Amino acid sequence: MNRLTLSNIDTENVVIVNAAPVSRALIVRGEAGVPEQVCWSSNTQVPDTDVKERQSARCLECKHNVRGAKARSCAYQQVIAVVKEDALEKVYRLKLPATSIFGKNINGMPIQEYVKYLAKNNTSVASIVTCIYKDTKSSWPRVLFKPVRSLTVEEVDTINEVSTQPKTIEAITLSVFGESATPSPFNKVKGYIHKNYTEV
Repeated sequence: MNRLTLSNIDTENVVIVNAAPVSRALIVRGEAGVPEQVCWSSNTQVPDTDVKERQSARCLECKHNVRGAKARSCAYQQVIAVVKEDALEKVYRLKLPATSIFGKNINGMPIQEYVKYLAKNNTSVASIVTCIYKDTKSSWPRVLFKPVRSLTVEEVDTINEVSTQPKTIEAITLSVFGESATPSPFNKVKGYIHKNYTEV
């Protein structure tokens, strides 16, 4: 599977073709310092049924949900499937940390705010080219999002086809869950209007 990581993104023009819901996972260092995912929740409320080492009956009451000196040890994440602007049929998997999911528009928009911004303009995230760029002012790994341009009719047709292909569904499926990914939380809305947008 093709993957993008926060560490290899400076500025990348992509189309977000699908996304898994926000989830959370507890990762600890196992033997020989190898990271292991020991507990996870695909709905952020309760551990999934196939978790063998449940840390709590509910995520809200879990000791790993308490914010420490830096961040919660059980972290929020969201997996998205993207294609690059110059190669619309090659799907990449990108896992976003909480810093790239939530937050206010200070240095730029994290993905949840970005999608809300587009929705106010009656626009689907899958109908435009999006610039993903590194937040150089953040002390934590973080990428932000901003619109670049509308897709052409031909490009929209390609994206509509790619968004439901098995390789795209596989890209947003968290394999440790052992379940199929749920439908994208991003509603499909045609068109995009570049108005009232300030470059960041």
